[in-house]
Amino acid sequence: MPVAQASYHHRRSGCFLLFLFAVIFIASLIDAAPALAASLNQSSDKQTAPTDGPSVTVNGYFNARYMFRSAETASGDIARDQDVYGELRIDLTAPKSGTYEFHFMGNVRSDLDGHRDIHTYYPLEDIGDTGQQSTMGNVYEAHLDLNDPFPRVTQIRLGRQAGTRDEQVFFDGIALEVRPVPKINLTVYGGAAVHFYEISRSEGDDSLAGVGIDLYPTSLTGMSLDYLTVKDARNYLTLTDVRNDLVSLKLWQRFGENVKATAKARYQDSDFRDASLRLLGSFPQ
Repeated sequence: MPVAQASYHHRRSGCFLLFLFAVIFIASLIDAAPALAASLNQSSDKQTAPTDGPSVTVNGYFNARYMFRSAETASGDIARDQDVYGELRIDLTAPKSGTYEFHFMGNVRSDLDGHRDIHTYYPLEDIGDTGQQSTMGNVYEAHLDLNDPFPRVTQIRLGRQAGTRDEQVFFDGIALEVRPVPKINLTVYGGAAVHFYEISRSEGDDSLAGVGIDLYPTSLTGMSLDYLTVKDARNYLTLTDVRNDLVSLKLWQRFGENVKATAKARYQDSDFRDASLRLLGSFPQ
């Protein structure tokens, strides 16, 4: 097996193990949440007047499904495919204090029919195949959020996240949100870029960093300026490393409570990329 391909399947197995660990860890949190909430409530009762509501809440879902597919080739052969999918979402918050949050989202896929030869043609193969492994998993989010930890710092986010701005870029790292003055928000983030469908998924070799600033001249008008740089280290075959820089400018205007207009333009590596104009409204109120 080529080295790049071995790294690819190794990372898939690693994601699956992380997924299973998260399921076990979160399940233990769910079991412990009532006791933890009761303990926190008892401690709070000794110091302050009792308040309603739990100290810790856990929300989310688990979705499982089975899929069977068949296809007939031109030669008359019948191909069959059987897979099992699972998806888990967990959101843990502290509604009373609001000082921290934990969010997790991942999925797992298991192949049941055994058609895993990646070197031969198979009419039912797709991008989500498990390859030569029977099971694989992906972790899309697993981050801890600290809200208002310091003066003028509104949030610190640690872990795997899907981007803090408009661009959905997955990375393992840190994001920091700061409000230096009432009408300005600043976001700084960066870490190891995560690529779910790439031959070499060596997080740490790929990296990204970004900064965004939001300005609010009035309560109905705003402007955002973003800069994102991404480095893709291609350590396989004869491909060379790739780096891209993305700059975007967005303006938005509210017309009352139910109507909002936005205009956005993006430039990649100093060249114009695209523009969008949106008008959003909800009727009746």
